[in-house]
Amino acid sequence: MKKIILICIALLLLTACQKNESVITSGSLDFTQSETQYTEQNDLTNSENIQSENSEKPESSSNSEVVESSVSSDTKPKQEQSDTSSENSMQSSESSVNNQNKEPSSNIPMSENKAEKRDKEFWAIREDMVNNVKKFKKTNPDTVGWLYLYDTTVNSPVFFKENDNEYYLKHNDYKENDVNGALFADYNCTFGGRDIQSDNLIIYGHSKDENPDGGVEKSREYEHFTELKRWQNIDFCKSHPYFLFATEDESMVFEVFAAFHTKTSFIYNNANPTLQEQKAIIEEAKKKSLFDFNVDVEEGDKIMTLSTCCRRIVPTYPNGYRFVIMGRLVEKGKLLNWERTVTENPTALTVNNIYE
Repeated sequence: MKKIILICIALLLLTACQKNESVITSGSLDFTQSETQYTEQNDLTNSENIQSENSEKPESSSNSEVVESSVSSDTKPKQEQSDTSSENSMQSSESSVNNQNKEPSSNIPMSENKAEKRDKEFWAIREDMVNNVKKFKKTNPDTVGWLYLYDTTVNSPVFFKENDNEYYLKHNDYKENDVNGALFADYNCTFGGRDIQSDNLIIYGHSKDENPDGGVEKSREYEHFTELKRWQNIDFCKSHPYFLFATEDESMVFEVFAAFHTKTSFIYNNANPTLQEQKAIIEEAKKKSLFDFNVDVEEGDKIMTLSTCCRRIVPTYPNGYRFVIMGRLVEKGKLLNWERTVTENPTALTVNNIYE
């Protein structure tokens, strides 16, 4: 009997011990879960605090403006908002420029980043132009300048032959016989710095067709001024208001104010007009221009004329028509503005409006 009682007591004690162990184990799990939840909550709170701190930090911003300045061979241009007489050498950045072939939509303003990039490229291009003239003059002593048209293949020397406007119609940059010719200045022009050059600098070049993206010649190098025809597109005009020209003395910026077809009976290529003659040239150019560029230009301003053959009005060649771009010399210190309003000109001389 005693043995039975002792066995029962032992069983009761064993059952009680197992219950206590289960309670301890369960409490331990609950504590671990609570600790995990606390840690995750702390991490989330810390993360939110970090994000909040970061969101309060202001973003950096920068604005850049380009001011036209005379670029000479003795000093480098500053990319600041000040007028500096500078310039040393124009990077042959044709490859970087040609990557910019898509023009901004006329309805979408150029973004700040796009404008800043263009400004930097603009300065980089001008940086070597003066030196390019000097270097190429060693190859061809007739070299008087360097012409650069943004977003085209025109990045070329310009030649001058005394009393001769025929030679470079059939000779290339190296004075070799070539029906494609070269870019050359009217022999009546005077070159140098802006203060001594002719009031109307005139440059001629061949064009075999009306398509600036291709045509008779596969190589754009041999079409020279066919790419002037890009200014027959209003969107291109809006995004390309300037072109560059350099002499040994300085690099200059010209602002396009007319792009027009004309008969050769219009004497637009007068290198040294009187004030009255210059006024008449400007007025007639604006009247014939395909677009109104909203550029103020008047007699007494220095201008540049880029002239080439034309087959749009009369498809056969030779004919009595030319296509011409005219630009006004930008004053030193004037802020360059890439955003333009260009509109159709109702008095333009076109295929549908041949009045001469």
